[in-house]
Amino acid sequence: MFALIVDTSKHPKRRVIYTLASKCLWFHKSTVAKHDILLSLRHDDNQQFGSRVTGGAGWGYPLTENIRLLANFGSAFKAPTFNELYFPGFSNPNLRPEDSRSYEFGTRGKADWGNWSLNVYETHILHLIAFDANTFAPANIDQACIRGFEGVISTHKHWRLQGRIENLFNERYETAAFFNQPGRNFFAMVRYQP
Repeated sequence: MFALIVDTSKHPKRRVIYTLASKCLWFHKSTVAKHDILLSLRHDDNQQFGSRVTGGAGWGYPLTENIRLLANFGSAFKAPTFNELYFPGFSNPNLRPEDSRSYEFGTRGKADWGNWSLNVYETHILHLIAFDANTFAPANIDQACIRGFEGVISTHKHWRLQGRIENLFNERYETAAFFNQPGRNFFAMVRYQP
């Protein structure tokens, strides 16, 4: 997928973003002595913010026939959107792109009644783009850390129960995101799919 975004009405800027549709330049999966290993690389070339290479590594190991251990690492790059940079009255042309590193450890399993998973994760973000309530515009937050725990239960009878608790360790991010209880984000979902 190639994208060319042009707005010459108020801000004569030209922004070109090149990326592959698969968003992955290199992908490799292998199994060595029951250890599943997954590696990937991605290259983004953004005319305004330069080139970035990001990637990920995943590991899985079956403890039993029905229980599996998992570990993942990933890096990411997110450029500000065109609207975040140039929308009249609600933008910030000085935004920098986000860079992040994520770690996840967990386990998942199968039972007679369905599937389950438990995961803990941590993401470190540099230059997080968040809405600043004081200026009514997006702003960069130098550093943010998101730590969380997630549990999922899916039954064979079309039910799915999912819950997540996150702790956000950056006071400015908590304020910008309008959190009612500083430092905590709770998410719960119950879904039935016939």
